Amino acid sequence: MNAVKAIKTNNKAIKIKAWGRALFDLFFPKRCALCGHILQEGEEALCLQCLAELPRPLWNDLGDNPMRQRFYGLKQLNRATAFFLYHRDGAHVQLVYKMKYQGRKDLAAAIGRVMGHVLSEAHFFEGIDLIVPVPLHWRRQQQRGYNQSEEMAKGLAATTGLPIDCHNLIRIRPTNSQAQTLLRHERWNNIKWSMKLKQPEAYRGKHVLLLDDVCTTGATLTACIEALQEVENITISALTLSATERS
Repeated sequence: MNAVKAIKTNNKAIKIKAWGRALFDLFFPKRCALCGHILQEGEEALCLQCLAELPRPLWNDLGDNPMRQRFYGLKQLNRATAFFLYHRDGAHVQLVYKMKYQGRKDLAAAIGRVMGHVLSEAHFFEGIDLIVPVPLHWRRQQQRGYNQSEEMAKGLAATTGLPIDCHNLIRIRPTNSQAQTLLRHERWNNIKWSMKLKQPEAYRGKHVLLLDDVCTTGATLTACIEALQEVENITISALTLSATERS
């Protein structure tokens, strides 16, 4: 009888929680991060229209495309792509801005889930063992309160079932914001030798997916790849929310 009573109590709590969530959504509906329209059932972070209007790259080949070509010479890199193309004056850049500078952890996780659903259809995650978000230096993360790439990784993991490792790859020295470093050689000098892998043996024989928000020259991802590529029998892939059309 006690077990039956516990089940009934648990079911009642679940119903109350669902009613509370429905009531909250009624008075505080979720809105599209770009156009502000109320999201309909099945929509997350972006309404279907804004999702359709994202400047998605026409990269049919996930193995060899303009994103992958930025990393020629890095043999361990298996595949690379971006979810949308970054145009400085486009409305969609607000997604990146809100995630990084307006405390929208929820948006980062939601976008991660959207990317997971869309790219799973393209079989992008086949063979990948774990997600490694590009790390922030601990001081930068302390100032911001979170790492937007980690939050995206949580959403991506929720839809793909892949595990996340946020502790092995670390940024060992602070760097200036890449967004404020305009020249290509300045970006490379700013970021090189800034990443370190604490336990290389943990990634031996693994296929690791690096996850970041923006790729411009590829300097940050290259620094991560160089820290990983000494691991025995490692395979590396890269995914970013956005990427500029040219490096």
